[in-house]
Amino acid sequence: KDPLMGKNSRFTKAVVISYDMVSKFSEEISRRGFKLVILDESHYIKSSTAKRTKAILPLISSARRAILLSGTPALSRPIELYTQVKNLVPGLFGSM
Repeated sequence: KDPLMGKNSRFTKAVVISYDMVSKFSEEISRRGFKLVILDESHYIKSSTAKRTKAILPLISSARRAILLSGTPALSRPIELYTQVKNLVPGLFGSM
């Protein structure tokens, strides 16, 4: 039985997983090669040094598409969007 996909993993079309579980199973998840990654509450990946962010960023980079969702405004600290945008649009900020 696959710990991420369940006993019928070959039929699994979608996986819903918490940020903490992504950190815990980062190697298994990275081998999956997801085509689409949707991150709810994407403001949780604002710090590029956090363990959770380091586990999530390779998923975003390897997926064909990524959708980041957040209802939390970043108006007071726009720098908190940097990690998210940098990984959605590599090269946008040059060599910062």
